[in-house]
Amino acid sequence: MQQHELKNIIGRGEGEQLEFKRSFQNEATPQVTPQVTHQVKLLISVINGEMARSEIMKAIDLSDRRYFRRSYLDPALVENYIEMTQPDSPNSPTQKYRLTEKGRGILQAE
Repeated sequence: MQQHELKNIIGRGEGEQLEFKRSFQNEATPQVTPQVTHQVKLLISVINGEMARSEIMKAIDLSDRRYFRRSYLDPALVENYIEMTQPDSPNSPTQKYRLTEKGRGILQAE
C-alpha cells in the first residue's frame, strides 16, 4: 500500500489562504477471478472445434435438453465462454457452438 497526501488550498481574499491536508492509502485492487461452475467447466472441456448441441450433450452424457440449456449452455453463453456459430439464428437446426478466447483461457488456467 502507498500513502498519499491530498492538499487543497483555498483563497479567502487578499493574502488569506486556508490549507487542508488529507491523507489516504491507495490499496491495490484485487484481481477478480471468474467463478466458473462445475457444469460450465465440463462443457468447456468437451468442446472441440465447432459442435452441435446434441454432440456436446452426448460428450457430457446428458439427455435432458432443458437441464442442459439451463445449467450448461446458457451460463456459458452469458459469461462469453462459448459462442454460437450463427448468432442471428439461435434456434437454427444447424446451430453449433465453439469456445471463445475467454473460454480457452479457462482451459489454460487449469
